[in-house]
Amino acid sequence: MKRGIKSTILGVFFGTMFVLGILSNVGAQEECSVATLQGDYLVTGGAQARIDQSDDPTFPRVALTVHIFDGQGGLTGFTTMSHGGQIIENPNLQATYTLDSDCTGLLTFADAQWRIVVTRDGREGAYIRIDPGTIATRSIKKR
Repeated sequence: MKRGIKSTILGVFFGTMFVLGILSNVGAQEECSVATLQGDYLVTGGAQARIDQSDDPTFPRVALTVHIFDGQGGLTGFTTMSHGGQIIENPNLQATYTLDSDCTGLLTFADAQWRIVVTRDGREGAYIRIDPGTIATRSIKKR
């Protein structure tokens, strides 16, 4: 009888430890950090003209981009944009990014800042440009 109780207690102990290990991993996945974004992401989006820019021939603007996040707060990539039909390419994008535990952060290029929001697994997200006077958004999806 003692052997059966001992086996049961050990079984419950190891079973509990197994479940607690799984739960701690689930809890760890619920928070984001810069490491949440790592790898290649397809980025699509556009920009709209403000009312005072209605005669600006560089609108509408659309972008097709690849952002490569390094998991440490750095980003490289390339983009092809259409500014009112004029094609502009940049093969050397560089930026830095932050990502808080709530999966929101900031993406900073030399000439633009974007608020970012990503899913907890880092597979998808969206940006909105936050520089005053701009109207632009982007969607991202891991490739």
